[in-house]
Amino acid sequence: MKLFRTKWRVATDAYNGFEVQVRRWYFPVWIEFFTNTHPSFECAMIMILANKGDNDIVIQDLKRRKIEKIWK
Repeated sequence: MKLFRTKWRVATDAYNGFEVQVRRWYFPVWIEFFTNTHPSFECAMIMILANKGDNDIVIQDLKRRKIEKIWK
């Protein structure tokens, strides 16, 4: 069930480019995953893939266009 899964996304950041955000199934807002800012989208995706669980959903938010993909 998608409702009880953690969601990850890469959002644009005003400081260095991209930041990783996470939304836990029990918390209704997006929060920054620790303190992170990455110079490229690929670096941020590497951080997500290293920390996500097996059933988590990754949402790519690049230039305000949202593309939802499930990474396995």
